[in-house]
Amino acid sequence: MNQFFLIGMFLVLSTHSLLAQEIKIIKYRIMTIPTQFVVNDYNLGVERVFKRNTLGFQLGFRPATQFSGEAKSIIYGLYGDYSNQNFANKLYNGFTFALNSKYYLTSQNKFYVEAVIFYRYWWFNNKNCYFNSVEAGSFSGTRTESQNVFGLKLLFGRSFQFRTAFKLKPIFDLYCGIGVRYKSYVFDTYNGTVGYTYYTYNQEAYQYWVPSLQGGIKIGFGL
Repeated sequence: MNQFFLIGMFLVLSTHSLLAQEIKIIKYRIMTIPTQFVVNDYNLGVERVFKRNTLGFQLGFRPATQFSGEAKSIIYGLYGDYSNQNFANKLYNGFTFALNSKYYLTSQNKFYVEAVIFYRYWWFNNKNCYFNSVEAGSFSGTRTESQNVFGLKLLFGRSFQFRTAFKLKPIFDLYCGIGVRYKSYVFDTYNGTVGYTYYTYNQEAYQYWVPSLQGGIKIGFGL
């Protein structure tokens, strides 16, 4: 519920202070994606604003909260593969680095097109765990896993900048778009089963591309 509280706070503060026409250009934007807090992913982005363009970077970290036991499946169908459920898999640690650039379609810095490239690394080491899904297969044993994800997003959005008496100006972004990701993984299983076969050691390695739809919100401050 944290993200809903933050969004509500921003909307309440801004109901009487939304700029109608003239928007003062800010130099820096400090933003976060609060909806990702739900999956224990904590992120922060900084952007430098150059009139109608921005250039920025984002960092994120997702600590593991489970050290053994079941990796549960919560996604089914096309994206139901085990390697596509990392945010739901509490066994995983995750680190993200991204570069982004916006181009505002108007001089008032409201509507924008944004390109994002990112790298995300997922991993856990020597955890006694298991997974069982009709669609995505099964495993059990001591596992060490790593996944590398390279991605590109093309987003379309709307920025809301609010007037305050302080140097920090609240900002609220809504966006949607498309993306594509290249993923590679290595899964090592020791003294356990993969599918219905027992192994003292087994390694799975694979690479693939996957498209995605994007949508969300960002909140933060401008300087």
